[in-house]
Amino acid sequence: MREAQSVRERSVEMVLPSLVMGGMERMVAQLALRLHARNWTVGVTCVSDEGELFADLHDQGIAVRLNSVGTGAWLGPRSLVRQLTRDKPAVLHTHSGFWLRGMMAGVRARIARRLHTVHGLYIPEPWTFPVEIKIAGRLSTRIVAVSHEIRRHLLNRGALAERHVTVIPNGVDTDTFQPGRRSGLRERHGIPTDAVVVGTVARLNEIKNLVMVIATVAACSRHGLDIHFVAVGDGPDRERLDAVAARCGVTDRVHITGMVTTTNAWYREFDYFVNSSFKEGTSLSVLEAMATGLPCVATDVGGNSDVLAAGDAGVLVPSDDVAAMTEAFVALNRDPARRQTLGLAARRRAVGHYSLDAMVSSYERLYVGEAALG
Repeated sequence: MREAQSVRERSVEMVLPSLVMGGMERMVAQLALRLHARNWTVGVTCVSDEGELFADLHDQGIAVRLNSVGTGAWLGPRSLVRQLTRDKPAVLHTHSGFWLRGMMAGVRARIARRLHTVHGLYIPEPWTFPVEIKIAGRLSTRIVAVSHEIRRHLLNRGALAERHVTVIPNGVDTDTFQPGRRSGLRERHGIPTDAVVVGTVARLNEIKNLVMVIATVAACSRHGLDIHFVAVGDGPDRERLDAVAARCGVTDRVHITGMVTTTNAWYREFDYFVNSSFKEGTSLSVLEAMATGLPCVATDVGGNSDVLAAGDAGVLVPSDDVAAMTEAFVALNRDPARRQTLGLAARRRAVGHYSLDAMVSSYERLYVGEAALG
């Protein structure tokens, strides 16, 4: 009986909308796999649809399921309540996009430890969000923000107690993402081997503002720089990006790979990395680029300043400022020594401050530490 109880104490159910190939979803997948390796019983539930990472997690031994809960049931979706009541995980861990209803379900299923991670902020923010923070926040035994900016926003908007909101930045596997040789991906995608390539890894949606990067590539061409831009990923903004590239006359220098499940080799094809988002938490792709030893140009939003050490490990530019990003690209192209210095600093910072093991250990301590609150 004691052994069975011990097993239950090390069980966690993670709930999120889906396992599409986005930053939040990749973080959840990595957390689930590392916890599984540390002898936690891990389940992952998608409440909207499956997504590209669903089968991959299943193949690696994680119990994944689709529990479509619909758009209503604000008092806690019945199907999820039944699932949680039956399985009785020690910890319910919900993620952005499913906070209030997830916490309601956890309360109704009498799950004592209920955590939620906020990965980013809405643009625009729904008028109901402050109310959701106040209610869901009080139903959560602990709230995690992936950046200090998100934590400040939650405290201001939700009138939450400071001790209730913890910051755990995302982490990356610095052994998988590390400097290395190119593997021929440029050739296979029709990109000149000697071109200067700036790249990003992202789900192609409006919040990533990749239109800004395409406009910057066009501006750089007017400075006599032949820069190629590679966007690794897919998403709802793809057709618009293709149209913008055509309108700017840079179709031959903009390459969109489509969905890719393994991204580490792509980082090694880039000369530097770009993040152009309007909003960010702690960008997983920026961390992966840093771990690969790439100099990064990123908009000064969300956790980017913290991650890049206020510019010591990368270049920060204002949001949606094409002129500033063009200036940064031109400067990096003309100064290979600075690119190397920034890349080395980025690698050191990723290894020292943003490892995957450090992130998993932080969550693990939080899971176990919440036992007293039950």
